[in-house]
Amino acid sequence: PMIKRPFIPIAILFVLGIFLAAYSVNLIITGLLCVLVWAFAFLKTKSLFPSFIAVLLIILGIGRMGIAKNRCDKIIAEYSGKSEVMSLTATDFSDENSVTAYFEDGGERHKVLLRFDEDSCLSPGDIIEGEFSLYTPNASKIFSHGYAHTLAGNGIFLISDAEKPPQPIGKADGLMGKLYSLRVYIDSLGEKYFSNEDDRGLFNAMVIGDKQLISEDLDASLKASGLSHIAVVSGLHLSVAMTFLMSVAWLFVGKRR
Repeated sequence: PMIKRPFIPIAILFVLGIFLAAYSVNLIITGLLCVLVWAFAFLKTKSLFPSFIAVLLIILGIGRMGIAKNRCDKIIAEYSGKSEVMSLTATDFSDENSVTAYFEDGGERHKVLLRFDEDSCLSPGDIIEGEFSLYTPNASKIFSHGYAHTLAGNGIFLISDAEKPPQPIGKADGLMGKLYSLRVYIDSLGEKYFSNEDDRGLFNAMVIGDKQLISEDLDASLKASGLSHIAVVSGLHLSVAMTFLMSVAWLFVGKRR
């Protein structure tokens, strides 16, 4: 059945290559696995072409992970230890004296986790300026290996600490600025219509991905009931989005097309 639905084995083999590279699996074991995949594909298809394609997909997955690691190393080497006046744009609501922001340099956008000693009230799209000292959690003894990997999973390779959060000097413009403004507007709707903090927290988590208002009790209840996926971006949300997009498409091109 997988041969008739090729996207499934293609995705599995590509992710397998990423997995092998991410966990630095021994080269001999990787080679043996490629041989086994080649042999299995050949026995199933009786053809050399799909067998070689199967192994190539694993190699492409390994290469994709290698590119990601090189980009991470490049960012760390170029920016870690730098201290300079910068302009950054907040991408999230402030959470426990911290906020994720980004700066642009040479046409590239880099995420930074900004942490402050005092409370900050930054919203998505707020532009702030100040002198920021950048470093990486990978090089710090304070942070564990797992913490650095969690940040890297969200595309964050740099951290900056400061005593006071700078005041916003403006708002992001363009398409991204409008999207940030929409998030802020949706947050204001939650504040207006939900008097219960847990209700508002669940609303924000489901609609704009902001989980900071979810209490520990609600979080524990969601986990115990197996419903944690409703408070994160998941297949449920993608299914709803795809159903909406398909319904709109059917209006213009018909169901068959």
